[in-house]
Amino acid sequence: MKSKSIASVLIPVIAGPMLLISATAHAQDAPSDCVVGGALAYDNWTKVDAGGTGSLPESVQSSDYIRCKACHGWDHMGTDGGYVRRSRRESRPNAGAGDGDSTSRNISFAARGEDTTVTVEMIRHEGTGRAYGDGQGSWVALDETHSAANKAAHANGYTLGNQHPDFSTGDLTQVQAECLAEFLNFEDADPSVYFADINPDLNPVQYTIIGTADADAGEAYYADNCNACHGDPAGESPIGAPDGGILAYLAEDGKFSEFSHKVRWGIPDTGMTRGSMGDPTAADVANMMLWLQQYLKRNLS
Repeated sequence: MKSKSIASVLIPVIAGPMLLISATAHAQDAPSDCVVGGALAYDNWTKVDAGGTGSLPESVQSSDYIRCKACHGWDHMGTDGGYVRRSRRESRPNAGAGDGDSTSRNISFAARGEDTTVTVEMIRHEGTGRAYGDGQGSWVALDETHSAANKAAHANGYTLGNQHPDFSTGDLTQVQAECLAEFLNFEDADPSVYFADINPDLNPVQYTIIGTADADAGEAYYADNCNACHGDPAGESPIGAPDGGILAYLAEDGKFSEFSHKVRWGIPDTGMTRGSMGDPTAADVANMMLWLQQYLKRNLS
């Protein structure tokens, strides 16, 4: 969901090898049903649990072309965070890596400033976003001719697919748009509630968990709420997902930010709901990530 409306008011993020995240979030009330619904819609608003119909809009073959997370990333930071190396493919857009449009997709609190409120109008992009099918339809692969025409078509399609969709057609409901805005304006959903800093220059992206995290508490929370389905993080999950098990998944580039979103809010239209995970708080998720990060380091040494 590459938002030029939001990006136009973004405050430049600290440059350099280490991206620092402002600790904007403090103790918050429990998230409202609307915030939770907005988090699920951020993942994939076409899903029933996220308020959608369960079907893709007409002319859309891949939901990634209309998912918010596809361009803004699971950590809301686009290429400034976990999606720094996400490349475009025929089946998906990206956060801008490698294309000619340098507009920031970073919509975290640190980037846009605490006084910048995400609005429904910013999300909808009425009259300024691309049509749903344009991005995927524009994909042109580079061929072996090395012709100027092929390279130009590839470059144009690469960039078009990463432009924000026009959500004014009605497929994204008003309730969904309002809850998406509420979610993005909820400070306790910002990446700063989990991560003290993120270094996208390292591969895989380096995540430093907040200093208040407690690894022992994270291990206990995992045992009580996650172990039944996923088992020992160092082995294959009994349910077969994620592929290779939790530690193998977290060793991949950018996966700690994906983990933080899915474990905090659930995955729409699956059995992995907030309720099934004990309604985790931001602290619970940070505690688990610290424990798993330490476990991963021991496993790799």
